[in-house]
Amino acid sequence: GYAIAESTVRFYAIDGSIEAKKKPSILSPLTSELNASNLVNRFTIFCTVVNIARIILTISDNIPNTLIPL
Repeated sequence: GYAIAESTVRFYAIDGSIEAKKKPSILSPLTSELNASNLVNRFTIFCTVVNIARIILTISDNIPNTLIPL
């Protein structure tokens, strides 16, 4: 997932472990806060999106077709 506030972007992963369910949040940050106005940060955003897409393509055969509620 991701969160956006104005030009700030941050990417998160959902931690489905038993330990995470005991914590206040099951979201684990994948990146620091990135400012989309900054050229270097825009490159990092692009690389992060590409890497997430590559991971999803790699595991796409193992992703269930049904939605699992969080």
